[in-house]
Amino acid sequence: MRLPELYEIQTERDMINVFNGYNHNLVIDESEFYDMKNMSSEYYPALSSREKRGTIGVNDGIIPAEMTDPKALIAKDYIAYVDGTNLVYNNEIVYSGLSSGEKQLVSMGSYLIVFPDNYYYNTRNPEDSGSMEHNYEKAYTVSTGYPLHLDVCDKDGENLDTYNPIGSKPSNPENGDRYIAVTDNSMTLKIYSSSSEEWLTVIDPYTKINSEGIGVGLKNYDAVNIKIIENNSTVFDEDMSIYMVSDDWIVVSGLFHNLVRYYWIPSSNGTTIKVQRYIPKMDYVIESGNRLWGCRYGWKYPETQTDSGTSQTDSGTTQTDSGTDQNDNEFLNEIYACKLGDFKNWNSFMGVSTDSYAVSLGSDGCFTGASTHNGYPIFFKNDRIIKIFGNMPSNYQTQEILTFGVQEGSSKSIVTINGTLFYKSDKGICSYDGGYASLISNALGNERYKNASAGHLGGKYYISMSDDNDVWSLFVFDTSKGLWHKEDDTRVRFFAPYMNDLYFIDGNNKMKTVKGSKGTVEDSFDWSIQSGVIGFSRPDNKYVSRFNIRAILPEGSKMSIYIKYDSFGEWEHKGTLNGKHLRSFTIPVIPRRCDHFNIKIEGKGDIKIVSIAKTLENGSDVV
Repeated sequence: MRLPELYEIQTERDMINVFNGYNHNLVIDESEFYDMKNMSSEYYPALSSREKRGTIGVNDGIIPAEMTDPKALIAKDYIAYVDGTNLVYNNEIVYSGLSSGEKQLVSMGSYLIVFPDNYYYNTRNPEDSGSMEHNYEKAYTVSTGYPLHLDVCDKDGENLDTYNPIGSKPSNPENGDRYIAVTDNSMTLKIYSSSSEEWLTVIDPYTKINSEGIGVGLKNYDAVNIKIIENNSTVFDEDMSIYMVSDDWIVVSGLFHNLVRYYWIPSSNGTTIKVQRYIPKMDYVIESGNRLWGCRYGWKYPETQTDSGTSQTDSGTTQTDSGTDQNDNEFLNEIYACKLGDFKNWNSFMGVSTDSYAVSLGSDGCFTGASTHNGYPIFFKNDRIIKIFGNMPSNYQTQEILTFGVQEGSSKSIVTINGTLFYKSDKGICSYDGGYASLISNALGNERYKNASAGHLGGKYYISMSDDNDVWSLFVFDTSKGLWHKEDDTRVRFFAPYMNDLYFIDGNNKMKTVKGSKGTVEDSFDWSIQSGVIGFSRPDNKYVSRFNIRAILPEGSKMSIYIKYDSFGEWEHKGTLNGKHLRSFTIPVIPRRCDHFNIKIEGKGDIKIVSIAKTLENGSDVV
């Protein structure tokens, strides 16, 4: 008698005990997850939910009032931010006169500097605060007499006698006599030498400009623009350095060409003198080597341009509020550095190592960001990195590297972690260590993101960005493990690491902390993980007979498991586990033949998943 022959069903058991984070691609490893929410690598190789965040309130010693219009965030000894027109530092509004619009906060020593307002605040000495710019203007009329006058002097401001009238020399000179020679509209100071019986040229003449209050707010070696206007026409306009200053006079190098009067007799329409220390308009500003560095791609005076940005206004002589004539407008593509240790002076060119610096670039395109890397300032355009080498203006060199640049609109994504720069480019997230930039965001899939803002904490790179549908996502890249994780849909406008936590301002104008070290800690939150397609690596059909999940679930937490077959239909609920302690959770599954499947685990509260095992029964390739 022959009996039927029974064959043992072939089974496999796969276990995952090393979880490799987020991978939003079609084909991924079974240790990776196609989608996730609020997960973290904090307990790698286990997979865990992120830490609870904190929300800063007015009683937490950080913000004096609820924010309504945040513009910038930075951390020094204390948190500083701009809300509306207010600058807040150490839980106090320290200045309330800022303009509207987004700001850049830059730290230099004890100073906190706000751009584009050009306002500075000394965090150690609040009395040392104010505008980086200086504007002096004094108008004289015939009735005021002769209060404006110029004197030839030495470097210390001592007046030097000269022969009048200007352009004529003494007929019987004695040793040391001086006169001013005028040739071809230029002026030269001459001194007589009796030993050689010749008139010698004084190489470094100085002029003292006397006008009431002209030196108040200035200091020695400030670089200023001096302008004299008569009958509504500019008769003198030059950038000069001040060698000596007092309340009512300043000393500058050289003689005033074309000016043939010492005591200034006001014209019938009046005479005006202007002295301005100005800051160039800059797109991005950073600190490097005890200097502030900035860049500009655009019109020198954009307020004089039409909407198209291609021509000046009809008059071509529009003035800013500070009174600077705009008829010399030009299109700029430049990088600047302030004077060493002096953020108020950007136009000091005296031929010394502490000078300001400026360089024009040949590469086209707007600047998209700036940062400091290994002690050198670097600037980004969309398709390149521009690096400045050297330690003083005389040996500064510019190097342009054609590589992935910063995406326009993602300047706040630039972060340095352990000597490596991370930032958002058009092609994805990049790392840069001094050579060429490399893409590190393959795990984010084919989604296109923009408007990125980033921060760092404990070797992790936090980046918030939106997709083409303006849906926001917050991702975290663990730089030591090379793993991505996705948290949630938080839009972060500004990040600032501070006191072993990462502070941020979200899209709802709330200041929060990543680790919850400050502020009201949030309640339990939802989390989830979704596998990629399981079964593509096996040619035959298969059955899923059970899952074993080993997890740490504190009391009050829970998780549920779901399965979807052949990418069709609804997710089928297969079981729920309520938290108590570390335990294994076995979920039986009614066998169902399929080509492939996906699993999803979701829950609420703290979770640490140690391992996931699944038992498969292999079938034939017949459906």
